[in-house]
Amino acid sequence: MKKALKILVLVFVISVLAMTVVACDVDCPNGHTWDGGTVTKQPTCTEAGEKTYTCLSCGETKTEVIAATGHDYGEEIAEVPATCTKTGTAAHYQ
Repeated sequence: MKKALKILVLVFVISVLAMTVVACDVDCPNGHTWDGGTVTKQPTCTEAGEKTYTCLSCGETKTEVIAATGHDYGEEIAEVPATCTKTGTAAHYQ
């Protein structure tokens, strides 16, 4: 019987501790107040980036994905103009 009571108390204590760690509402009863965010990973043309925000009250952080920028080939410029008998070539410049 004593062993079962000890286990029950232990489970209760662990549950209370888990709720305390997860519940930021204790520190932020009116919700988080996020800062302006910091880019923590710059996006590239092929990979998404990341922006991290920090709560000014409790220090909790959240991240937001910044979409990949995609390729910017710039304006197409003819290197060799096509004629009525020959195919021309073109290139994209950034």
